[in-house]
Amino acid sequence: MLHGNSCAGVIITSGIPNLGTFLDWTHCNSYTGGITTSGIPNLGNLSRLDLIDNEFFGPLPIELSKIKGLKFLILAYNQFNGSIPSEYGDIPTLQALHLSSNKLNFGAIPPSLGKLTSLLWLILANNSLNCGIPPELGNCNSLLWLNLANNQLSGPIPPQLARIGSNLMPSFLSNRAKDKVTTGSGEMLLYEKVDTS
Repeated sequence: MLHGNSCAGVIITSGIPNLGTFLDWTHCNSYTGGITTSGIPNLGNLSRLDLIDNEFFGPLPIELSKIKGLKFLILAYNQFNGSIPSEYGDIPTLQALHLSSNKLNFGAIPPSLGKLTSLLWLILANNSLNCGIPPELGNCNSLLWLNLANNQLSGPIPPQLARIGSNLMPSFLSNRAKDKVTTGSGEMLLYEKVDTS
């Protein structure tokens, strides 16, 4: 493990044997450069990519959508800009997509993310995403955490989002009748579990 140090420079994965299925030893450092040139998209057996809190920049790499077994894609607290690739909706096993606190400032949340029926976390807070919230996100019926706070989203909250969490684990089922979708100050969406016991 190398996380939480002052490692810096460009990550190069070629020549490192047995990286395994997790690449989370790089978070909380000062790595820079491109993910694509690092060879990370060629790690076909990768299930967890955690590059949180580094200094990666440029557009989010479309090539990560080629890692079909990827379950956790955590690229928060970097300097990525541009838009969220619609191809991220083509990663069928994805359970967590955490892209908060970057500089994503172009376009809307891709409706294709609604194809991620195994998604548990969708965290896109603290960017500059604009347009409306796509109603297709209501198809993510396993979603337990949706955080869109501090963006430039506009328009109504789609009623389809009431379907979020309809596939919850049994420990949450006792609250299903009391769940509701509410808005905060207009900057974020909260999926609120109401406990009246």
